[in-house]
Amino acid sequence: MPLDLSSEDSIVHLSLPSGSATADVLLFGATVISFKTGQKERLFLSSACPLDGSSAVRGGIPLIFPVFGPASDHKDNHGLEKVPRHGIARTAMWKLRSEVGAKEDGKDDSGEEQVTASFALSSKDVKGIAGFYQWPFELEYDVTLTSTTLTTSLHITHVASSSSSSSSSAEPMRFQTLQHTYLHVPSSLSASISGLQGQSYLDKTDSAATKTLQSDPIVLNGKESDAVFLGPAPPAVDVAYGGGEGGVRVKRSPNCPNTTVWNPAEEKANGMKDLHEGGWKEFVCVEPGTVVGFEELVAGKTFTATQTLEAF
Repeated sequence: MPLDLSSEDSIVHLSLPSGSATADVLLFGATVISFKTGQKERLFLSSACPLDGSSAVRGGIPLIFPVFGPASDHKDNHGLEKVPRHGIARTAMWKLRSEVGAKEDGKDDSGEEQVTASFALSSKDVKGIAGFYQWPFELEYDVTLTSTTLTTSLHITHVASSSSSSSSSAEPMRFQTLQHTYLHVPSSLSASISGLQGQSYLDKTDSAATKTLQSDPIVLNGKESDAVFLGPAPPAVDVAYGGGEGGVRVKRSPNCPNTTVWNPAEEKANGMKDLHEGGWKEFVCVEPGTVVGFEELVAGKTFTATQTLEAF
């Protein structure tokens, strides 16, 4: 079967009939925690992180919505002042909607093997949300697997009726969103990140000073990185493993102009209880999204943010 739900651990398993690629998605947070091409794992997951819903997942692809980081980091945070750090999507229990895009033979119309799982979360399902976020929403998340790619599309719909103008919920819905992708690498010290040359960025390791990336590639070499590139959305960002071992190409929809490049390095990693010892050397985060300022979505409209990871 191309799609299987393990009720014991609430993990949705996707696989291609040929066995050439697999992916695992937790219902908790709709968090993708594994993407394998062949036998090679492309995502990092901390072995010290619980997967029982007691805390956000350290690894995979946590979904950030409706705010990135603490709301206090953003000057114009009207309506989001009380939203928890990184929002609520990554810590809510989602529902598996259906298996879509897979025929009986497990191929799409072009003949390529493909399977898609779709997940849903409504503001109605988030306990206590009225105390910190005024806009009703419906989220749908499609995870599509092929032999070399994983595409994740988050559809954000403002469901308030535009006729209810007297309600604050009918005002344009304000949000940010980002896919906090942890890419597994043989070594974060030597992995290279290219595709962002010439972009300005906010360096959060230096009081959010605005700088410009003068040359590619970025090689962290053991240094902390917490940079938010301002865009526009690049055609692709390549994370190369080094030594001719391949890597992952990160693509995204144009409405996700910002790219966060993050790794805590040794000192900060030592203070993270959910990150196993030395785990910081095993990943780099390349995170497409819209997190500088806020999107404003009119009632009844949908915003779709898409990321594609392509193994090479």
